[in-house]
Amino acid sequence: MITIMTMKNNLKSYLLLALFIATSLISCSESEGNDDIESSVELSEIVMQDFSSTINEIQLPTSLVQSSNQYASQVNLQMQLFKGLTAAFSSLFTVPENAIAAKGSSKLLSKSATTQTYTWSAQGITFNYKITEESDRYTFAYDIVSQEYTGSYLNGYQLKDGSLAEINFLGTGEESLKLKWTNLDNIAKMEMDVDDTKLVLESNLNSNAGNMKIYEEGKLTSTFIWNADGSGTYTDHLENQTFTF
Repeated sequence: MITIMTMKNNLKSYLLLALFIATSLISCSESEGNDDIESSVELSEIVMQDFSSTINEIQLPTSLVQSSNQYASQVNLQMQLFKGLTAAFSSLFTVPENAIAAKGSSKLLSKSATTQTYTWSAQGITFNYKITEESDRYTFAYDIVSQEYTGSYLNGYQLKDGSLAEINFLGTGEESLKLKWTNLDNIAKMEMDVDDTKLVLESNLNSNAGNMKIYEEGKLTSTFIWNADGSGTYTDHLENQTFTF
């Protein structure tokens, strides 16, 4: 059975770096305020915050989580691994209070693009997080400077209405991950693409029903579908077999 574990193994060093950066953010002193930050809307408090909330809102039915069925257990395992990875990356969008916000414009609501660059250092790493506000979206780029790696770490954009976001994680320059997120009418959909493996997760945030599809080298290999009551099916497309739980 092909699972998200393949993704997890491919991204081991990548995830460790993300977790290290997240830890560095938390360790930054919050008492060191910077007088250069203007008293206006901070783009860091807007960009990708809906993404973080949606990850927390995605849940499985209680009966499915508690089920001893091997396929129900596989759904639960897949979901926990997926949420763990996305939660670790989402924490990178949290900016410590002592970050310096250098603004390209003092009028955040003007029609022209506004740019804010947040810069801070912790545990031997310098972080540069640049956010640009455009008419319908926010674009962002995240660079780091360290002894292990210096360069671009991630980039992407989020529509202002919160319905769509795309993120490109560049890691240490050796691996890449693409994450696409949509949230329309309380139906959350996330696509994670790593190397030749893609996982597509869709969840109804009201009922907790959903489905998960796994692709290898562009070919659909596994499908999990679960209902609000915790029942569901697992289809092995390689063997053309479907099992219920």
